[in-house]
Amino acid sequence: MFKARLAADPLDHEARLGLVTWYRGVGHGDQAGRYAIAVDGLATQDEIRQYSSLLRGLGADDERMRELSRLPEDPAVEARVSEMLTSVLAPTPTRFADIVDNITAIVWVICGISVVITLITTFVATLRGEPSAPEIASTWAAITLLSAAVAAGLGAIGLAAGRSPIAAAVFAVVCALAAWGALALLPLA
Repeated sequence: MFKARLAADPLDHEARLGLVTWYRGVGHGDQAGRYAIAVDGLATQDEIRQYSSLLRGLGADDERMRELSRLPEDPAVEARVSEMLTSVLAPTPTRFADIVDNITAIVWVICGISVVITLITTFVATLRGEPSAPEIASTWAAITLLSAAVAAGLGAIGLAAGRSPIAAAVFAVVCALAAWGALALLPLA
């Protein structure tokens, strides 16, 4: 009902508000943004972002966006809507926590590779009956634990910077335990 009314009259504020309210109620922010964007101050930033993402996914141009949003024939409204949609596409400054998270992900991958190397070298050394198999296993296990300690430590820093102190504390404890285990395994002789 509201859609038909808005298709007939893009200036029907009651129909537009009804659609926005309904889509918000059912949790469809992209659709709420689709109709709310025509009214100044009605669409939230999250709805605009979701609607912008929908438009990019559809490959919609300005004309298609005007159709989907049922925008009135008003150049001022079209300019404001276009500006709002492009503003959510602007790159956001990279936060310190994001940089640390990216580095942490790389270190976790290195840790995973180290686990695979540890398993393979230990298996091969054991199959070949090498007397140094236990030393090989403990050295690689120590390297794996050290990389896990570094990853957990970086994770703790990233979480602390992202204002998640409890999760940061958990990662700090994991970091300490992994480092302690690595040091216990390293041959110090």
